[in-house]
Amino acid sequence: MESLVTWITTHAIALVVGIVVLILVYRYAKPFTHRFVVALLRAQQATLDGGGAPADELRKRGDSEIADAMLSTIEGPEATI
Repeated sequence: MESLVTWITTHAIALVVGIVVLILVYRYAKPFTHRFVVALLRAQQATLDGGGAPADELRKRGDSEIADAMLSTIEGPEATI
């Protein structure tokens, strides 16, 4: 137990910096991912005959795709079966 406390006190700054970085990545990853998915959906729709789906529909699909990906990541692969 004492060695664990020593290790934590020795690496406290790196642990705090790592936690802050993870929080920032978590905070800003969703908007970037959403823009990326919507851009991919728009590019895909642009290649379709007839123009594809409206912009609101693409945003909804983007939200749905992100939610599905996050749930499968959190719950694991057996949750999608």
